[in-house]
Amino acid sequence: MDQWLVGFKVLSYPERVSCVVCNWRRSIGSIRYPVKARVKPLPSCGPLCVFTNLEDAQSAMRTILIPSYGNISDFIIVRCKYLPSTRIYVWTPTDVRNLNRLFKGTALAEKVMCLE
Repeated sequence: MDQWLVGFKVLSYPERVSCVVCNWRRSIGSIRYPVKARVKPLPSCGPLCVFTNLEDAQSAMRTILIPSYGNISDFIIVRCKYLPSTRIYVWTPTDVRNLNRLFKGTALAEKVMCLE
């Protein structure tokens, strides 16, 4: 049986679109996270990134997203459940990064379900 863990996801508001808060890339992604939907990575990308604790999610939002993209009201942090990935790196069609190079508190996930 799969072991889902509790974590936190930083999303744009009100669109509920993923925010990539990795050290090498500062961008707004294109994955939508509806409440209670099981979300998987986009084709040619993976795994998804979540935060294991609220403090690191807040820190990423304050230090990366708000200075680069807008006001605190443009983002929300939501509690989520995630299915951990066994991978130690995340990739997009143009880049690959090891987990130890991502923002502090990042966990990699095969699936994410936002609870709020």
